[in-house]
Amino acid sequence: MLLQVDDVVINTDKIRLIKINDKANYVMVIFDENHSKKVSFPHAEDMERFLAKIGRKDFFA
Repeated sequence: MLLQVDDVVINTDKIRLIKINDKANYVMVIFDENHSKKVSFPHAEDMERFLAKIGRKDFFA
C-alpha cells in the first residue's frame, strides 16, 4: 500500500521496522540498512492515526 504523509509517500510493503518516539511525535521508518525516513507529526493523535492506518496493534505481556 502507498500511504502519503504531507509530501512523503511511503510504500508500506517495504517497511522493515518503525521506531516510534512518542515524546517528540515522530516515527523513523526503516526500509533497509541504507534507507530510512523520519516522519514528524504536529500532534500525537496524528501519529496514532498514521500508525493505526498501517496496522499497528498494541500487545501486552
